[in-house]
Amino acid sequence: MKNAKEILSKLKKGDFAVALVTLFLSALLFALSFSQGEKMTARIYYNGESYGTVNLYELSEPCQLTVGRCTLLFEADGVTFLSSECEDRLCINRGKLTKAGDTMACVPERVSVVLKAEKDEADAVVF
Repeated sequence: MKNAKEILSKLKKGDFAVALVTLFLSALLFALSFSQGEKMTARIYYNGESYGTVNLYELSEPCQLTVGRCTLLFEADGVTFLSSECEDRLCINRGKLTKAGDTMACVPERVSVVLKAEKDEADAVVF
């Protein structure tokens, strides 16, 4: 088996340059994946009908809204179910919705929230 010194001695300066550029581009793409550049809206549905829309990008501070027996927390970076009268509490345990297309529902209380991007482009097309 070769040790690390033997392997490193065979590498050229160009090999290190390629590795450094690859590492830099990977870190840049990783950082860009967390950017919140898109304008998000939260659409709330109650009993299968549209209850309202909240423009998350216009929020300067968190706000709460009670829909039926569920309380929702709206923040600039997402939506969270704070409380619900349902037994299993799956909606609360789901956590925060933060990306376009994320959907959360409290089925027993018939409340659902869908995050939409302002662009509202299709994720995929199926024929």
